[in-house]
Amino acid sequence: MYAQDIAGDIAPQLKVVADRKKFFYANWRVATFRPLLAVSSVNVKDPDGWRHDNEMTAAQRHLVIREFRKLVPRRHQCDQPETPPARNVAYRDDDVVITDAYRSADGRRVVGQTLNATRLDCNFFDDETQYDYWLLLNPDGSVRLLGHNMALVGAADVDGDGQSELVFHVAQGDDFDGYTLFYDHLAKQLEMGWTFH
Repeated sequence: MYAQDIAGDIAPQLKVVADRKKFFYANWRVATFRPLLAVSSVNVKDPDGWRHDNEMTAAQRHLVIREFRKLVPRRHQCDQPETPPARNVAYRDDDVVITDAYRSADGRRVVGQTLNATRLDCNFFDDETQYDYWLLLNPDGSVRLLGHNMALVGAADVDGDGQSELVFHVAQGDDFDGYTLFYDHLAKQLEMGWTFH
């Protein structure tokens, strides 16, 4: 299947290959899969130099936690898992866990974060207070939500514009899986996904 044309002159083809690490999509299938973005060899560079980097300053951590609290003001707790009623309760800053983080050569960061698991979590399937949320943190201190329930697959200059695009695997609910490609300095996005029902 083909993604829509991003830059007007290419149409990358998304395929899947087996992923023995079982980090990406896994449901009822024996093998897990991750995307393969087929582009010409001149476009496979990562000019923005994205690297895995979970180290953040105290100011950066404070900033991303402040933004996380806007998305998740309180957490849900239940006496028994998956059993109402759900109570809205406060949480501490150290309950926010950085799930993964990456840094570009120019100082931008993409950061995934969620609340730590507790025995009182309701564990409802679509509990937005238990999602992992991904933020883009710019060097000027501005922050933008990229999405939720995602995992970074990789960075590459897919459209040959001299900037890296980021590809995330997205799994939302029990009926949607797919990929999101962020491009144009991560300001725009292209989604490709499928449902099972």
